[in-house]
Amino acid sequence: MFRKLTLCALSITALVLGIFSSAEAGVPEPQMGMGDVHVLPFGMMEHVRDSQATIPMQVQLYNQSSNGVQLNTLRVLNADQEILAVVNLQMEVLPGDSGTMADAYLLMEKLDPELSHRWKKRMFIPLNERPELTPAVSSVLQRRLVDLIAEVKENGGEQMRNVRFEVDLGSVFGSKPVIGDERLILVELDYENKDGESMQANATHSIQLLAPYLPPPSSWNARMNNSGRSNGTWKAGDFHVHNCRDEATNGCPDCDAEALNTTGSFTNADLKTQFQALGLDFFSTTTHSYCINSTNEFNAVYSESTSLDEANFRVLCGTELTTREAGGQTGSDPWFDAQCLLVFHGGIAHYGGHNITSRKHGGEDGWLGYCLDPMNNAVVQVRKVNEDGGFAIANHPGGDVISNNSTAMFRGFEGNMTVGCEVWNADNSLGNMSPAHKAWWIARLLDGKFTYPASGSDTHDTAHEFGSTHVWIDGAFDDAAIGESMRNGTLYLSNGPFLSVSLADNSGHRIDMGGVVMTSKSLQHDYPVTVEAPYNVGSDSGVLRVYRGATGDSSETLLKEYQNVTGQGTMLVPTTIPNPNHQRRGVWYRTEFESTGSPKKSAYSSIILIGLR
Repeated sequence: MFRKLTLCALSITALVLGIFSSAEAGVPEPQMGMGDVHVLPFGMMEHVRDSQATIPMQVQLYNQSSNGVQLNTLRVLNADQEILAVVNLQMEVLPGDSGTMADAYLLMEKLDPELSHRWKKRMFIPLNERPELTPAVSSVLQRRLVDLIAEVKENGGEQMRNVRFEVDLGSVFGSKPVIGDERLILVELDYENKDGESMQANATHSIQLLAPYLPPPSSWNARMNNSGRSNGTWKAGDFHVHNCRDEATNGCPDCDAEALNTTGSFTNADLKTQFQALGLDFFSTTTHSYCINSTNEFNAVYSESTSLDEANFRVLCGTELTTREAGGQTGSDPWFDAQCLLVFHGGIAHYGGHNITSRKHGGEDGWLGYCLDPMNNAVVQVRKVNEDGGFAIANHPGGDVISNNSTAMFRGFEGNMTVGCEVWNADNSLGNMSPAHKAWWIARLLDGKFTYPASGSDTHDTAHEFGSTHVWIDGAFDDAAIGESMRNGTLYLSNGPFLSVSLADNSGHRIDMGGVVMTSKSLQHDYPVTVEAPYNVGSDSGVLRVYRGATGDSSETLLKEYQNVTGQGTMLVPTTIPNPNHQRRGVWYRTEFESTGSPKKSAYSSIILIGLR
């Protein structure tokens, strides 16, 4: 059976390869740039909120010639030509590869960025000019890419050198920066070619100062004061962070299964400093389960996360868990499904397991290791996370790249299982929810499978801007408090604005964001309530929407849409709790804001759930 399946797959691949190669014939490939040695901006932050921090960054030096060169000095300068950092490379030899890695980087830019994570720092093809590929062609290109990276690894990856340095942002932005300022960082490499001639390679990179996250409006603060709950605070974080353990080359250690990740070599300590400069208060370290090869390695991750905790910054111990798709399926992710069928599995899906204290198996390191046993289905994996005292988030569940197709088996917090759904997977430049992931989340709510919205940068490189998850901490700020906020749904997603939601009736009852209230299904039909939507969007202007949904319906209901919303305040939307024929079902309310300007600013509240029983 396996032999027939493999031969069939190889025949199809060969056929597509032939078609694709002939289609490419005569089409010149884009060039990386002038010269043979390149300074690539992988590992350079693009945004910060703290203009006076000192942060680790890196560039990747790459030699695409056929001859080795000697590296002398790397200098990092600000726009005024003032030295920020100097790295003595001590005549280190950087071998060439005759363009192998350049070909690999070109293939990464041709592939769907959901797969390659190459949304930014593109050298060949602008993102908006990347042609859409058929699944067959995409499969061929990815296999080519895997083979190229295997060749690079076999030769030790010596043609690439990640050079780390510290950047004092005060010397970049000056003592009186203005929000929105964008400043240049210059990188100069001195080296000698094979003939001993002095040469130089250069790169420029820009970094922008962002505004702090906006606080709640005064009306929200006043209500909290009146209720005696004014001592809490909002904390922003990232639930999806990869580090150097997830790198195919230059890792800590390398992870062969991560063939597409060759650009980041940051430790969690590095990432902590970067996230602090972005204005975040926590992140969960989510190394792929197939890149953690033993209990000892997981224990090292756990110890590291604990050692990085501070009073004002927390590092949660987590893992991105690969699970086996099982049960009734909705949708598909053809490339990964096809790959895993070659090793007797169906598709795979990813979950973030957070605040865990023990290793959770999910694949193994090595080619196609993300398809291999030991591996559990999602029900088993999530149950193990919960038994460990942690909580689970369904990662990037929509779309067609490692999506979550096991919808029949999926359980949310209504079944004491998964508490969150990653609707904003932001290893991209979009300023709002990922449409495919949002659609998956809403479809599950309509099925009666309830989760709160969550977000993660999914970075495989440096910390970068996205719509972080803001959790309400009422008491001590620690890992347990973050988990409690996630389980209670007291959160919103935002890359700047504040947004919340509350529900009140005419009898003085009130439910705040994340609240779950069970009431009798004999509740009168169209029971009157008012949705309150506190917001602070600052100087931005955009659309604020208020939604109601109910299990069994075909879609959510847009209750109200406000245009040209700016500043701060609270929108009040009179509505009802529908209960036709006194049905048993769930009804939820949520709000969202999306700016109409550029850069795009967005915020999404959690849900309020009314359960009728």
